Amino acid sequence: MRRILITLIILLASASLVWAQEDTLSLGYGLKMAKRHSSLAADVLSSEPLGVRGGWNVLGGLYGQVPGLLVRQGASVPWNDAPTLTVRSFGSFNGNAPIILIDGIERDASLLTASEIQSITVLKDAASTAIFGQRGADGVVLITTRRGQSPRQIISADYSFGVQTPFRLPQMADASRYAYAVNEAMTLDGLDPRYTQTDLERLAGGTSVLPNVDWRKEVLRQAGYRHDANLSIEGSDKRIRYYITANLAQSNGILANTRLNEGYYSTQVVHNTLKLRSNLDIQLSASTLVSVGLSGRLLQYQQPLGGSSAEGPSLSALFNTPPIATPIRHNDRWVRAENFDNPLARMAAGGYSTTLQRSLLADLSLEQDLDFITEGLGLQLLAAYDNAADIVDRRSYDYEYYVASYLRDEAGHITDLGYTPYGNTTALSFSRSLDSQYMRNSLWTKLHYGRNFGKHDVDAALIYSQTGVKFIGAGNRSAYRDAIATASYSYGGRYFLTATASYSGSARLQQGSKYRLYPAASAAWLVSGEDWMQEVSFIKHLKIRGSYGVSGFDGRLRYDLDKQFNGEGASYVFNGTTLSGGLSQGSLPSSGIIPEEETKADLGLELNLGGVFSLQADVYDNHRHGIMVSGAGSYSSVIGVGLPYIFTGETRGRGLEIGTDLHSGSGALSWHVGGNFSWSKTLILEMSEAYHPYKYMYMTGHPVGSMYGLTADGFYNADDFGPEGRLLEGVPQTSFVDAVRPGDVKYKDLSGDGKIDAYDESCLDALSLPLFWYGLQAGVKLGSLGMEVFVDGVGGFRVNTALASIYQPLYGEDKSVSNYYLDNCWHEGLTDARYPRLTSQSNANNFASSLLWTEKGDFVKLRDLYLYYDMPTGVLRRLRMSGMRLFLRGSNLVSLDSVRIFDPEAIRVSYPSMRTFQIGIKCGF
Repeated sequence: MRRILITLIILLASASLVWAQEDTLSLGYGLKMAKRHSSLAADVLSSEPLGVRGGWNVLGGLYGQVPGLLVRQGASVPWNDAPTLTVRSFGSFNGNAPIILIDGIERDASLLTASEIQSITVLKDAASTAIFGQRGADGVVLITTRRGQSPRQIISADYSFGVQTPFRLPQMADASRYAYAVNEAMTLDGLDPRYTQTDLERLAGGTSVLPNVDWRKEVLRQAGYRHDANLSIEGSDKRIRYYITANLAQSNGILANTRLNEGYYSTQVVHNTLKLRSNLDIQLSASTLVSVGLSGRLLQYQQPLGGSSAEGPSLSALFNTPPIATPIRHNDRWVRAENFDNPLARMAAGGYSTTLQRSLLADLSLEQDLDFITEGLGLQLLAAYDNAADIVDRRSYDYEYYVASYLRDEAGHITDLGYTPYGNTTALSFSRSLDSQYMRNSLWTKLHYGRNFGKHDVDAALIYSQTGVKFIGAGNRSAYRDAIATASYSYGGRYFLTATASYSGSARLQQGSKYRLYPAASAAWLVSGEDWMQEVSFIKHLKIRGSYGVSGFDGRLRYDLDKQFNGEGASYVFNGTTLSGGLSQGSLPSSGIIPEEETKADLGLELNLGGVFSLQADVYDNHRHGIMVSGAGSYSSVIGVGLPYIFTGETRGRGLEIGTDLHSGSGALSWHVGGNFSWSKTLILEMSEAYHPYKYMYMTGHPVGSMYGLTADGFYNADDFGPEGRLLEGVPQTSFVDAVRPGDVKYKDLSGDGKIDAYDESCLDALSLPLFWYGLQAGVKLGSLGMEVFVDGVGGFRVNTALASIYQPLYGEDKSVSNYYLDNCWHEGLTDARYPRLTSQSNANNFASSLLWTEKGDFVKLRDLYLYYDMPTGVLRRLRMSGMRLFLRGSNLVSLDSVRIFDPEAIRVSYPSMRTFQIGIKCGF
């Protein structure tokens, strides 16, 4: 243990002009290994780039940083902005969920700030993940927090102020263009137009009695604001090392006019959080170390009640409500239309909710050297307890409002709006609920032995671990118990072997079948360590490594899959006119429940030339089986009851990862540039599909994430129809609508039966998941000035664009229309239309699932740009400071993509993704 501590201190003290290269892999259960001497496929990211990139969720600092780690943007609200992570391939067609450990304990990364992180290690192959038994197959992300190291007290503080603007939002049609579009849609549908020519002329001239509301301007303001402050204290003396940090963050969102209500309360999106951490190491004696970790978060956020969720307010009404539908207010009352909501009233007048989240995390560990028994022997114990809860206060408000309707003269022209009163004004009511709560306890003990015998180095550990977590609600709990043995051996610092076996049990499995064995092994040859390589001085490091083994994952199983639950059924009349409730038979129980198991093979190469250029490359082959699938392919639906799950799903994923780094520093100038590229493809070998009459209808044999639907083949035009408006003989007839018209979507008749129906749906040649991803990091420092740039991108997939009003407008009497759609939809004589004709009807033909309602998802983003100025040493000396930095930071700045009207990572009508600009100062004392 002391040897590891010394290594860390040396690494920190030898930081170069560019970012320090963290070389210590955290492997879980207190195990650590120098990456240079590792035979595992694992990567470590130091704290410097995370601190530069900032952000309220530390996982956001991982975009494009680690080979094989795909980071995808999630929700955008500050309390829930964690991206989703995927380690290597999408091994299961049911999802991918790597476990995230903080100081060896499974915890929520949003509880952390970037300033308190020492390093992040990503474990990818079986040799590194098998130790986690039935939790490791999807990969593991290990976050290590800072601990006191400095022999003197160090105080660091920073503050930043940020301005946030929506990254992209589509422009909706104004009143005049909307009315023209509605008339065109109804005419193409064979219906009478809604607006007369006089109505259209008055709208175009600005003299109409109809409103022309820019709902985007009324509901959203141009910018939101955020504040972020951090304070940390670090130090040590002879017996105690400490690291204490606090973070205070606050933001105000982009909703406009949030005080336009009777009670003068605000429904603005507001977020406040306080995060605290104290890491304490106490050297009780020369052989005994006690470590205590305490951390907590007080989080409070507010949002309007109307259409809000954990992902923030829904803006669907903003996009769906036409500008012509309703005025905002009339006679000091809110107004809405019969078929359309009032988006501003939805956001500002219905009340608000306040969520109070409290999280407390504690861990205690004891490390005892047992050198008195034999040199190199040690014992470590760790116990941890976490508790968190979300309490939601809801303050709702009912108000009087008008429903506006058109008034027309005898000629059918709109002359005025009529207002019918509805509703009653009530006092602001209050309710409180416990929306979520969890309790997690962890306990593990490790007997560790590490010793050097000349050219032989031996390191081994026996570990017992158990953990349990319970959420509110029935069946929302999980528990694991693991017995682990791991051993590493090296000879002469050149040849390395590692073997691991985990006998892992999960409470989610059936009685008598809860445990599985997960073995793995790896080997590496440090070629550059050979005597005959010493003459090749420019090759500083050359290593070949490989691994093979098995790891598991039970996270997609549920409790009580092996039981049948009967529930409430249809009601029936009994004894005259009495209505009695019935019972229904639940789905059949599942048997043979097993976790997903993945056999992983990896081959890697590491190279460093001249100490300035490094290259790392890996190829891997993952074979997963035991995936949970529906029993529809094995049981007939005629039994009249829900079918059980079976566990026969199987996939095979192959991939390639490459990472490079080049850096230099001379005098006042230093620079670095690095990048990585990852490619991964996973094929479905078996998913027990139900019978299909045609081979092209099966998903089996296609990649995970393959899209499914009809094959769009352009649009019908006038040449496809006879003089009576019927399709010509030989042109496939659709079964989705009674009749098609010019401008409707045409599909390929894959079955060859002369009609378009469900039998023409197929597995399409397109993926909803990225096929490859990459990142680029570069920086330069000249004297006191510096700059860091982070670029990342993904490719080889498509994104779904089936959003009402924006991509699929007007139909159903409750939609608006976007300018983008009007500029790209089919019109008579237009030969290069992107979308079908306008329609006012629920056209099941045009809006059927196909690649027409997708867009190429590839993008390249300038994710972060960081400019800074470090105060000169002479000035710092006079100020008695150890450091001062002024900085500017921009995040989510520029995207090159095909989507254009949305952030390609956030095609949705909830709270939009943000472009952020920050200015700040960081000081050290």
